[in-house]
Amino acid sequence: MLKFILSLMLIFSIASAKEPTNWFFGAGIGFGYAKIDKVYNDASQNKIGISWRNWTDVKPETVSDWGVNYEFLLGYKHFLNDWVGFRYFVNVGANHYKDKIFTAGEAYGTIVDYGANVDILINFWTADSWSVGMFGGVGVGGVYIESKALNTYKAMYNGKIYNNGPGDNSIYAGEGQIYQNHLNAVFDIGLRGSYFQKFRDVNKRVCNNREDGRRTCKVPVSYFEHSFEIAARFPVLEYAVTSGADFMGGYATGTVIPGSQGQYISAFQRPGYVVSNPYKITFRYIFAF
Repeated sequence: MLKFILSLMLIFSIASAKEPTNWFFGAGIGFGYAKIDKVYNDASQNKIGISWRNWTDVKPETVSDWGVNYEFLLGYKHFLNDWVGFRYFVNVGANHYKDKIFTAGEAYGTIVDYGANVDILINFWTADSWSVGMFGGVGVGGVYIESKALNTYKAMYNGKIYNNGPGDNSIYAGEGQIYQNHLNAVFDIGLRGSYFQKFRDVNKRVCNNREDGRRTCKVPVSYFEHSFEIAARFPVLEYAVTSGADFMGGYATGTVIPGSQGQYISAFQRPGYVVSNPYKITFRYIFAF
């Protein structure tokens, strides 16, 4: 069985493909869907183990927005035969959205993504200068979240608390933190159409003398390829950009906390701020050489 598989791989590797193997770069523009969640901790205990009820009666909130998405690509592709190929590329892009939770839509946020990707290319139809097909693949990398809402959040929940003595602040470690860099993983799928042009550069002709005295010359062939694609990318991770779901408060008039020895405290839950980019659609132009 292994010998049979290796034989097929050898046949595919030496098969002549009409679509050329080459380097490429490209750019795309489209639209993306961003989802923003304001979440709270629904646990019955806080970090110091005191059970209390959620007297603030807060509720999670979710909003979403469509925004402009654009990207740039650089990579290499090769075909095993007329029908199957692979490409490897790096990408960087951005998706803009309006933040409707902390700024009521008055400020934009940006999800910047970057990573390394691999796609399998499958042609439905191919000719001497045209090919039409589809692609699908996966990518891993990172994202960077930029938003004025994060500064608003930090101003609202900056972790400043009143305490009743040394050490009280330690239970609020991490308050007011913002996390803008995150791991990213995506899978993509789309349709593509390519037109490739063949050029023979006679000025770069290479000639050699054979052993029989005859002289042979070869004219190098180069290709320019123009591709147009509709690509859908689906990031699979969410990005928790704040250390939400913590408690803040200070000793003041308020509700009696069980176990607090009769002390009164005013407290509330600081919400978490979670951003996700469930999908984005991009129209691409790719130039290969």
